[in-house]
Order: sequence, then structure tokens, then C-alpha cells
Amino acid sequence: MTFGEDRCKIRTATAPSISAIVRSYVIGALRLLTFTNIADGTRWARDDFHNPLIALGLTI
Repeated sequence: MTFGEDRCKIRTATAPSISAIVRSYVIGALRLLTFTNIADGTRWARDDFHNPLIALGLTI
């Protein structure tokens, strides 16, 4: 429930599937970065804008 799935208002067309895919991708990426606690990983990514970019190799 880290991503607030129960509060999500997305309910029509392909949006729920896309949301689930993105959520799964994020969880997988955090696990590759050795985060065992997804909540800690999302806080890490939230706290500094550059953290996710560095993790994805997208920094200049």
C-alpha cells in the first residue's frame, strides 16, 4: 500500500493496467538498487530529485 492503490481513482479503459505496470517497474527498479523495503526506497527517491536520475544513469 506504499503507492496508495486503494485511494486511486483510475478505473476505466487501459489506465489501471498501465498504472499497475508502472508500479511494478518502480518496485523492480528499487529492488535492483538493493532496497528490501519499498517504502524506504520511495522516500530515498523522493528526498532528492537526482537520486532516481543517478540510479537510471540519466545524469549529465
